[in-house]
Amino acid sequence: MKLDKVPKEKIAFTLIAGLKKSLFSAAGVKKLEELVRNLEAGQETLKRFNSRLAVLFDEVGHQKIVLYLKGDAAELEKRRYYNAAYDTYDIYPRMFEVALKLTEPDNYYYNIIRVKLHYFAGVALRLKIPLTRDQKPLIEKALAEQEKALRLEEYAPYIYNELGILYSYKKNDAKAEKYFVTASRRAPSWAIPLINLADLYAGQGKLEKAQLYIDSAAMRQPGLQDIFVSQGIILEKKEKRLQAEEAFWKSIKLNNRHFLPFERLGYVYMNNMAFAKADSVFNAAAERKRILFQ
Repeated sequence: MKLDKVPKEKIAFTLIAGLKKSLFSAAGVKKLEELVRNLEAGQETLKRFNSRLAVLFDEVGHQKIVLYLKGDAAELEKRRYYNAAYDTYDIYPRMFEVALKLTEPDNYYYNIIRVKLHYFAGVALRLKIPLTRDQKPLIEKALAEQEKALRLEEYAPYIYNELGILYSYKKNDAKAEKYFVTASRRAPSWAIPLINLADLYAGQGKLEKAQLYIDSAAMRQPGLQDIFVSQGIILEKKEKRLQAEEAFWKSIKLNNRHFLPFERLGYVYMNNMAFAKADSVFNAAAERKRILFQ
């Protein structure tokens, strides 16, 4: 149901027409037809309906952000870049475009919806970056969206975290660090920016500093899969292979869809001369990549 090009006064009717097609009970269709008659009866009723619909869309976006901040496993999985192939997040910017169209500029929710529009548009673009051959234009577009969101809401930790990720893609470690640190300060109980800082420092070879941030992340939100992946990589770099193996297996037990812990396990086993085990987990990683990127 494409609503972004529908005139504002027709959006309610378009939504209802779409809903009718998905309802099979006569009672349900009757209720919708009654709603249409009420909306047609007066502009004030239609205005209230549009306003409530915009608020509903805003609440949907708010819940996605809350789940992300809580470290919800399903939400974190949806935000992995390989899910961009299924347009997991493309629906949200379209939804907020509609919500903005339904909201008057002087409405309390207008700027709140604008923040979510730019934030989710940026996330949707960022998820596609690793799957794109020419990444630079996509990085710049995603950055532009997050910068628009930040100008409207300067206290949101999830926006700073996204900016940190994007500057990591640009290989600008100084700016990435700055935004991850700000995100962690804005949300002291949130582990994700700390994990991102640990990954940043591990990539720079600052392994003790990386370990400090992983320990902090584990104290704040224990049990997140990303903690164990990052921990495993740090231990692998320290050549503590048995401990790295344990960390990667903990990660896999939490979520066996992600190919990275399988792939890193393969290198751990290779270095331990356990070639049969290495072959097994490399095959598991390759199978997951094949499914994800086919």
